[in-house]
Amino acid sequence: MAGALIAELNSDGTGSADGHRPDGDLHVDLRGLEFVDVAGIRRIVRVADSAPEKRRLVLHGLPPTIRRVMSIVGWADHPKLVIDEASP
Repeated sequence: MAGALIAELNSDGTGSADGHRPDGDLHVDLRGLEFVDVAGIRRIVRVADSAPEKRRLVLHGLPPTIRRVMSIVGWADHPKLVIDEASP
């Protein structure tokens, strides 16, 4: 999954079914995510690390427990990663 996200984040965003928005960010809906370990969270951060200039990885529906872990370790403050708090 991480490889596909990195490829999409680094694409030109012209595909019809991609998660790109006019702002150039890649939006990912994680509402169905029930569990992810620290290695999985690190991969999400690495995907954000790969974002080209002026692009970000935007996470929607991140479960509160995972959001909390990311905040505790400082990953929630990553400049290329946005956690959409408005998403349930």
